[in-house]
Amino acid sequence: TPLKLRKIAITGASGLLGNELSVFFKEKGVNVVQISQSIPEDSTSTLRWLPSEGLFNEFSALEGVDAVIHLAGENVASGEGLLAILGRWTNAKKDRIVSSRLDSTKLLVESISKLKK
Repeated sequence: TPLKLRKIAITGASGLLGNELSVFFKEKGVNVVQISQSIPEDSTSTLRWLPSEGLFNEFSALEGVDAVIHLAGENVASGEGLLAILGRWTNAKKDRIVSSRLDSTKLLVESISKLKK
């Protein structure tokens, strides 16, 4: 039998893919917990976290989720200066890409481990 998702969490929910997935799952009747560093002005349901600072005060909203889709991290499509125009990343950009994924994954795992269920 197929898995019936009742509640999912999506990190990076304000990004292109995260936003589209949120809409898709909501249309299917799934309760979506949206998590992002930047909260859209029209949002009343997006939870804010700051993985680089280890802050996620509302992690209890993850209680009872059936799945987590983890998309958070430094935007790989943006760059700096001439190297960005050429489609290349600076070393600093590469470091931000890696650290943003490590920091957010660590915070997510730590938050999930504190849940009751």
